[in-house]
Amino acid sequence: MKRTLILMLTLALLLPMVLALSSCSIVKYELRVGVYDELSEDGTALSGTVAMLMLSDDGKTVSYLRLDRVELGAGLTEGKAGLTACTVEGDRDESAWIKDARKLEQHAEGKSLDEVLGMSDDEIAALGISISPASLRGAIASAASSPHRKIMREKGKLDCGVAISVTTSASWDGSISVACDIAGVAMRDGIVEGAIIDSWVPSIIGVTDDTQTLIGASISTAPSKLALYDSYKMAEVSSIKTEWYAQAQTFADNAVGKSPAELINMPISMQDDPNQDPADAVAGCTIKVADYKAPLITAAKRAR
Repeated sequence: MKRTLILMLTLALLLPMVLALSSCSIVKYELRVGVYDELSEDGTALSGTVAMLMLSDDGKTVSYLRLDRVELGAGLTEGKAGLTACTVEGDRDESAWIKDARKLEQHAEGKSLDEVLGMSDDEIAALGISISPASLRGAIASAASSPHRKIMREKGKLDCGVAISVTTSASWDGSISVACDIAGVAMRDGIVEGAIIDSWVPSIIGVTDDTQTLIGASISTAPSKLALYDSYKMAEVSSIKTEWYAQAQTFADNAVGKSPAELINMPISMQDDPNQDPADAVAGCTIKVADYKAPLITAAKRAR
């Protein structure tokens, strides 16, 4: 009896130590994305640099950084304003842009966020980077200041990826909306552990002369939907009274536990596919989500 009591007391004393050691191996990450846009002086070209951050230490340390970029050009096609150029940098590993971006990604990991954001142009150039330091810092700052983040707890090393998918549609006022849908994904052993979605929607508008003849086209930009956060004001008109960022995160969370191949068959909302079985729809998500699959799949495939 005495021996049993001593054993129980020993276990009771050791248990907090075991739990403490176990908790030390679990890292809390904040998964965030952000966009930094640069408009040309003549208003006909627009670029967006995207950063995905995995921050630890209460948002103070860059555990992982991934970068991507989209370039858009406005012009006239058959007498109509439209998109004349759309290139997503980083699709190919040999891309000069992505090679430079990866140098900063590798340098940033394990450093404090303040240290990375405080790098001078010369310090960035010293890494062998020739692309615009302002766009890189701007994208990282945008992600760091995003009011929305996905909180994760995970053991061990993660693989991370980010991607942009571009679609266009005609708007009610005759302009063309260019939806740059963005996804950041964190994976372990080929399975999604966490994901986040953003959408950046510039528009292309026609430029007319005094006789209302179309003589050109220009691009106007706007903050991303995550950057707008509550000021996007979807909750005011939503049938479920839920903001865009919350609905988008609901869809992103459906990626958790899936491989890149399984992401293809993710359920979508009834708004996207009215013929879908309601049981397969995404609960708590009435926004159109079909276009968010492409960047999720690409980000998962790029994860490293």
